Amino acid sequence: MAYDNGLSLARGLTLVWLVVAVGLAGCRANDCGCEKPDPEGGARVAATDCEPGIGPAGSDCASASDPGEDGSGDVDIEVPFLPLTWVAVPGGTFLMGCSPDDSACDDDEKPPHEVSVVAFEMLETEVTEAQFEHVLGWSPIGPHSKAGDVDKPLVNFTYADAVVFCEALGGRFPTEAEWEWAARSGTSTRYYCGNDAGCLDGNAWYGPNSGGVRHAVRTKAPNPFGLYDMLGNVREWCADWYDPTYYGTSPSDRPSGPGQGILKVLRGGGFFSKSDALRVSNRDADEESDDYGWEDVGFRCVRELDANAPRP
Repeated sequence: MAYDNGLSLARGLTLVWLVVAVGLAGCRANDCGCEKPDPEGGARVAATDCEPGIGPAGSDCASASDPGEDGSGDVDIEVPFLPLTWVAVPGGTFLMGCSPDDSACDDDEKPPHEVSVVAFEMLETEVTEAQFEHVLGWSPIGPHSKAGDVDKPLVNFTYADAVVFCEALGGRFPTEAEWEWAARSGTSTRYYCGNDAGCLDGNAWYGPNSGGVRHAVRTKAPNPFGLYDMLGNVREWCADWYDPTYYGTSPSDRPSGPGQGILKVLRGGGFFSKSDALRVSNRDADEESDDYGWEDVGFRCVRELDANAPRP
């Protein structure tokens, strides 16, 4: 497990929970890919009663509301935000753990071992502030303070908050094996962009280029599967309990981690991280946050492509 020197794991300041009454836009225009939430939760369904979209290219015209001048959130100011997009990830077999000739690997990344996963869907980006509020109707960090934050990864949430969000979409957290398979996206190098850390500038927000802050998702290049920010921006929760020796006994078919533990796995590195922490095999872990979490931890969801497939 590689920890970042100088990485602040201080929990974010406790913020007041606010039930948001801003009435986030419930649909997006048909001429830009209009969808609205299924009233029963889960998959989004096509909508036919939407107003023309206002979003820029690539936003699919989704919108959120900013709070009014009095901070009440009662004045609707349309702010474009990225919609939730699912990416189909094929199943396959790969070598999980320390990449070939990677001298930076820690013991918990060894031994490299062959793992198979079945096909699944994964959210294209880390869940953003606006996406969370749009789906659940409230935000763990309160109404958006400025339009520039809506497409940044959600942080300072509880682990339980994130579980509820994924379940509302018919999904869950990825297993650690699913996460690494999706991140590697067919590659076997230290980073999915290559072995040289110099490739990270165009692919990830991390310590040397982030300015110490998180950035809007989808502002760096995607990996070969079309997933953004799998390395950097914020660290991402996985479903597995963390065990530094697990790779020595891991099953090869759809491993789902130890049956119990104290820490949960985190992957991908974040905006504070050095390049070694962004290596695709690097493992991190922390306690499930039961208050307002951390400023550099986010999440994304996965869901089964086959509704009848057994869950890990």
